[in-house]
Parts: sequence; C-alpha cells; structure tokens
Amino acid sequence: MILSILSDCFDSCDIFLKENASVSHLKEKICQLHGIPSDQFELFQNGKLINEDTSLLGVSTTLCLKLKLLGGIKIHIKIQNIKTLDFDIPNPETTSIKNIKMKINSKMDYKDSEYTLSFNGEKLKDESTISSLNLSESSIIDFVPFKPSIVIKYLENLKTIELENGFNTTVSDLQKSIKDKLFPELSEKDMVLANEEGNKLTILHATLNYQGINKPNQIIKLSLNTTTELFIIVVKSSKIITIELPTSLNITIGEIKKKLFEKIGNDALKLFFGGQYLTDDNITALQVGLQAGCTINAIAEVIGGNNFSIIF
Repeated sequence: MILSILSDCFDSCDIFLKENASVSHLKEKICQLHGIPSDQFELFQNGKLINEDTSLLGVSTTLCLKLKLLGGIKIHIKIQNIKTLDFDIPNPETTSIKNIKMKINSKMDYKDSEYTLSFNGEKLKDESTISSLNLSESSIIDFVPFKPSIVIKYLENLKTIELENGFNTTVSDLQKSIKDKLFPELSEKDMVLANEEGNKLTILHATLNYQGINKPNQIIKLSLNTTTELFIIVVKSSKIITIELPTSLNITIGEIKKKLFEKIGNDALKLFFGGQYLTDDNITALQVGLQAGCTINAIAEVIGGNNFSIIF
C-alpha cells in the first residue's frame, strides 16, 4: 500500500505500508521520516479527521497532515477582499512576520518586495513575532500589495503612472490609463507601446508581466501608429525633405525645429505662419491652428540661409 502525505511542514512524500497496517503504524513512519512526534499532528481524509482506530483499507491514497496547536494560534491573512489564507502557527513565540511571508509566497505568486502586511492599520515589521502582536483567533492581518509605477516616454516627455493592478495590468488597460491620466488628447486606438529596446507590446489582452515589463520604473515608449507627412521644400535647390509627425499635431514648435535640425543641421530657424513669427517653442502645432494644406515658412537666420516652405 502506498499513501501520499501532504503537509505545510514538509514536501509531499509517499509512504509504503503493509496492507494490514494501522493508522498508528502510519504515524510512526511519519515520525521516523520527519521527526514529528505522533501526538503533535493529525491526519485528515477529504477534510475529515482519521482516528487511531480507522482502518487504512478504506482510506484514500492521499492524506493531509496538520500539526496540533499545542499552545499555538491560527492566523488569518485577508487578500484584498478576494479570499482569506489561514495558517496554523504552533510556536507563535518564535514565528516571525518574515516566516509568515514565506508561507504566503508558497501559496501565491508574490515576492516580499511586492506587498506588506498590516494589522489594525499599522505595517508589520519582518522581525516581529506573532506573540508580540497580541493576536487572537479572530484577528485578521491585511495583505497590502504595492502599486508599482512605470515611466511613459512620449516625444520628449517622461511621465510616471501608477499601475492599479500591478504588472498584471494588460496593455489595453494601460492605454486607457495613459489617456485618462496623462494624455487625454490622444486616442487609445492610435497608441503604440514598446519597451526600452523598441520591441512593441502588440498583444493588447496580455499582461505587462507576460511581455517582460515586471520591474518598477521601467520605461515604456509611447508613439502613434498614424502619422502625417511634413514636407519641407528647400526653395533655392528645390530639395524636398519629408518628416513624419503625429496626426494629432500635438507637437510643439520647438520639437518641429528640432526635427528640422536633424534633417538639415541648422537650429537657427524662424517659423512664420498666419502673419506672425512663431516665437513660443512650447506652443503646439494644433494650438497654432495648423490644418491639412497649411503652409509654414521657415527662415534660416544664417548668412546665405535659405527660405523653406513647410506643407501639411
């Protein structure tokens, strides 16, 4: 006869017994293997206690071992109004909060750095023992996950956003948060998100963790999947330079100048539109009133400089 024993105290194990073996024989075997005195634990089948006089012939192949609470205590960990984890603590005088976290981590997909435990609104220190907290059987310890933040880089802007669901946030939910909290003028369907290496997060229903975003303050690059072409015509040489801009035109005059500089190597440009020079580099093309078909004159303020026409 082979019986599997499950327990929080040790890894599951298989025990070989004779067909006519008793429960007391089984307990002796467990005591020999794991050093737990037979009077300090109980065996359960499908949640029901197995008494010493129970025949092993009618017992299922899997049993659960639980330690008796010899002066111990049962504690309850409340997980975000979703569920409660119960742990039997035989030795509250020597069991620390750090030990409790190890038990939680074995049950859930969390690390110590991703949550804290609190009781009556106060954060519990890792070195505190259960007995020092004066807990009772009805006391509840709260599991409080941290909300990590990531950094969204859009154009030249770096903005931090908190992840309500941690790294289990999906890409589509992140797009919605970006629109609601950071850039309300952008359209979610036009957003393209990528990691620092430029790899796009293309699976919208997948979590950030699944796509490799799993550390606080990682940078996610935001761009738009629809662009408009900006044609820069060098009048004297008839050379045409093409630059891509977001269709929202939520780009500043200063950023337009920077894009021109990257193409022609001249940062001394004056832009002229609607009868006036655009001297405020922080104002956006949309605020200026640009629309499809508009023309901006760009004048390079250098000796021998050229005039340009910028056509949207």
